Amino acid sequence: MTGKIGIRPPSDSLEATEEVITTKYALFDIKRLTKATSFLAGDEVMYIVKKDCVGKKSVLYHVYRVSDKRYVCPSALNKEDTIRMVQRKYNG
Repeated sequence: MTGKIGIRPPSDSLEATEEVITTKYALFDIKRLTKATSFLAGDEVMYIVKKDCVGKKSVLYHVYRVSDKRYVCPSALNKEDTIRMVQRKYNG
């Protein structure tokens, strides 16, 4: 295979550099639930923080289901709008 200008790319550049994770879970421990970090959506308790799946700080809000620490969604919205969005999706 050649590129648009006729240069053959190195073979390792076409391979995936990291595994694709289709289902994510929080790899950090949810130590304490408070009114500021949790809410109800349907029958589920949700945890909302600015931490990604590995526990690093993030600029986005991330929502996790508390029962199994499953990653629900990221959101660029503010906290209240994110909570409403998740509740709307879980309540149908």
